[in-house]
Amino acid sequence: TTLFRSIVRPYEDPQLQDHYRVLQGTVPFYGSTVSGEARELCDSYMGFHLLDASPEEIRGCLPYHLAALGYHTVGIHGHAGRMFRRSTWYGTIGFQETWFEDRFQQIGLPECAGGFSGICDADIAQWIGNRLHQRNTQPSFLYWVTLNSHLPVPIPSHVKRAAPCAIIPSGQQYPALCSWFQLISNVHRSVAQIAQSNPSRPTVFVIVGDHAPPFADPFLRSQFSDSVVPYVILKPRLKTSSFRESTEARRAQNAWMLRANHQIRPGG
Repeated sequence: TTLFRSIVRPYEDPQLQDHYRVLQGTVPFYGSTVSGEARELCDSYMGFHLLDASPEEIRGCLPYHLAALGYHTVGIHGHAGRMFRRSTWYGTIGFQETWFEDRFQQIGLPECAGGFSGICDADIAQWIGNRLHQRNTQPSFLYWVTLNSHLPVPIPSHVKRAAPCAIIPSGQQYPALCSWFQLISNVHRSVAQIAQSNPSRPTVFVIVGDHAPPFADPFLRSQFSDSVVPYVILKPRLKTSSFRESTEARRAQNAWMLRANHQIRPGG
């Protein structure tokens, strides 16, 4: 759709596409954010049962699996860890390190208003970029749940250098849609900037929706699918035989794609 194409425009940058293949597609969804986390982290539709899942049920979760392979696993969210008990079950499913609102406050990251106030997504993106520039022999898996675009969104969005709402259908007529679009676009722009900043090692980026935004207005709700959410994968272009043969690289590229049935189409 025009809306989605406008959101993912940062990945059309020729310099980014020189270094990454851009893959796009959709995955089925149901429920809210925790259901999306269960789907993406554990390939499961257990939904909120994830908060109380047994050791047998979480053994297939991606952080648990990657930690067993030697990855350092990090769970990141700009809201309080007590929300949906993430500070507990993130560790249960295999995250060895977690960052929530309180830890980011301690290092001075600013807060943004919204449906759930918390650390500004753009500042967390910059923090992630800094982590990816740290040289470390251990492979890493960083998982980030964004926050600022949760409805109801602030109007105006207060995004710096915000994307113009004139480029999306009805963006100027519906202020809530305009703010949501600017906040989402800001995240994608931030991810594209991280990718172009040349992390210390080849890095695969997977950006996937949790659920459609639950706008109350019927017209706004009709702009989004009731059954699928989009994803984008930035896959490093392999230019050296050593990287092509790297076990770590193969695992990083395939960890997410191998465990789900996705229709992937190249975007660059």
